[in-house]
Amino acid sequence: MANTGHAEVPAATPTTPLGRLRLTLEGPPAQAQARHLTMPLVKQFCTVQTGEQYGRYCRDWRALTRCQLELLERFPIDIVNVLGYPYREAGDLGLQVRFPDNAQPQVSGVLVERREDLHRLSWPDPRRSRLMSDRVHAIARFKELRPDIVAMGACEAPFALANTLMGIERAMTCLHDDPDLLRAVMEWIEPHAVEFARAQVEAGADMVFMGDALASQVSPETYIAHVLEIETRVVGAIQSMGVPVRLHICGDISPILPHVVGTGARFIDIDYPVDVRRACGTATEVNPRSFVVGNIDPVSILLHGTPAEVAAACRTCGSRAEGYANFIVAPGCEVPPHTPAANYQALIEHCAAV
Repeated sequence: MANTGHAEVPAATPTTPLGRLRLTLEGPPAQAQARHLTMPLVKQFCTVQTGEQYGRYCRDWRALTRCQLELLERFPIDIVNVLGYPYREAGDLGLQVRFPDNAQPQVSGVLVERREDLHRLSWPDPRRSRLMSDRVHAIARFKELRPDIVAMGACEAPFALANTLMGIERAMTCLHDDPDLLRAVMEWIEPHAVEFARAQVEAGADMVFMGDALASQVSPETYIAHVLEIETRVVGAIQSMGVPVRLHICGDISPILPHVVGTGARFIDIDYPVDVRRACGTATEVNPRSFVVGNIDPVSILLHGTPAEVAAACRTCGSRAEGYANFIVAPGCEVPPHTPAANYQALIEHCAAV
């Protein structure tokens, strides 16, 4: 695999997706460009539309890049990604991961039950490991074939990965019964998460997605006490590499919204329960350099609605953010696999127009 780095593209103008991203990130004078970025999270929808097995998509970078680029030809957007499933890091550490042909990968077992277990774990080089290297290869391939497109890498946030390594029940119980153990696990993960992101940035990633799905399931007090500090450090370390972080926490993050924005991540995803106007206002106050991405209901609107309803939802999101230049219309979470193609077409047409 050749390390292509950040390929040369035309001057940073709205004529290319990467140019639009760079203009958006430059500061307040260019923030209006954000409204013209199309950034839906597309994973299994790719394979449904292209006829590929999702299991192969998740474990073979050739299938992933082929599907993403084929979909891009049919439905042009500004971003391709290497998302697929949240178990790459854990799988390379020894957790058993199964890849059904056309369903989400499944994980079984735990790796950490007590502090001593951390000493038995060995984090492999993400450029050469079995699963993490797949993302690195995919990023390099994207930048080789389409240097004008924004290639988004991905890594698990320390809290999310700790839940995978320990098992959700054990990790959540530790928040109250043994927070020192949970912190030890997260602090062990922290430099490795940064290392994984660095490998993708060196391969050419223009942005890094960081997923922390379970953070919306804890109280603001718990998030502040046990998650926020480490999450902020990882965001800062990745963004010091010269790329923005897109922080994605599934569900209703309203109670922790100011703290999520306070991590410094340049892009904050909001799911459909979050109030758009409040999110834009909070981002403006807490971190004026951040952008809010969301928050069309991916199920009731995108999956079960009509193209007209999708278009109306895009316009509604835009109207709720009126007066703010830091908002990007997108689904609140992943595009559901069986979303009608006509609905997806309406989404990308109206996201760019809002």
